[in-house]
Amino acid sequence: MPKQAQESYPEPSFQEWTKIWMKTNNTKLLFILRPNTSVKFDGFEVKLDDVTEITINARGWRDYEYNITKPNNTYRIIAVGDSYTLGPGVELDNTYAKVLEKMLSQLNSTFKYEVLNFGIIGYDTTSTVELIKTKVLEYEPDVIIIGIGLLYYQVWYEQYFKNSNLTFNPSNIKKLTEQQIKNLIIPEWLKQKIMILRNETKNLCNAAENVEPEEEEFCLKENFQKPINELYKIIDTNKTRIIFIDFKNVESLQKYVHNKTITIQYQEYYQRKKYEEKDIKLHLEDVHPNRMGHKLIAQAVYETLVNKKIILT
Repeated sequence: MPKQAQESYPEPSFQEWTKIWMKTNNTKLLFILRPNTSVKFDGFEVKLDDVTEITINARGWRDYEYNITKPNNTYRIIAVGDSYTLGPGVELDNTYAKVLEKMLSQLNSTFKYEVLNFGIIGYDTTSTVELIKTKVLEYEPDVIIIGIGLLYYQVWYEQYFKNSNLTFNPSNIKKLTEQQIKNLIIPEWLKQKIMILRNETKNLCNAAENVEPEEEEFCLKENFQKPINELYKIIDTNKTRIIFIDFKNVESLQKYVHNKTITIQYQEYYQRKKYEEKDIKLHLEDVHPNRMGHKLIAQAVYETLVNKKIILT
């Protein structure tokens, strides 16, 4: 596991992320990852001892190169979501997508198993569903894993706001003036995205723990249920299975999920396995999973695939 950063460590080089973010005209996606780029990751909230490399392939994913057309006798799983899936802080082979792929490859099966990592830092439910519609489905997945970390707020802007001497509050982003947005130390295209968020009430919900119950209920209906229902209409025609991983342990989430969909409560899973947060996080101040965290996520998905007979062993 990565070493825990000391309290006296300097802040991470968050600005490095702009090297892999890329402008897109699709406002639901907000941004995509720049193909054939690489950045060094040294933490989000605190600077970590261990630096990992995030390399984006030729098609814009943090993974190896795969053909769009699924090979014969291949069972393909695609993991989508935000930074929990992307896996900053661990090397590619230690992300839960790749660990799961290794576990499945050990099955006595006539299939070859592929687990592709389509995670993009900052994506919420709306952008994730849009990514599935526009990119993921053309890869012919048998199963789509949707990692729910940011339910209804898209981007990690905290460090950018701090650099601009502004207080960041996602639910109050609509109070920002145009001049304040212009003063943010970020690329121009990203300023335009913030402006869009400011002007669209449906995107102003925050998945933080201090959200009031009635606000969370509104956000789930507007920014989770609507895009997910849209997704169901599409995948019902091609029989793709959906598995949700709820990283936030949102109590009311289940009632908005299709009854054919399986939901994994990650917090309940690692607690059942007798792990504490300090065992599975990059740092006490950073919620992202470390190597052990990703291993546990992969185990939870593997057990679900086998126990629910989605994959026959």
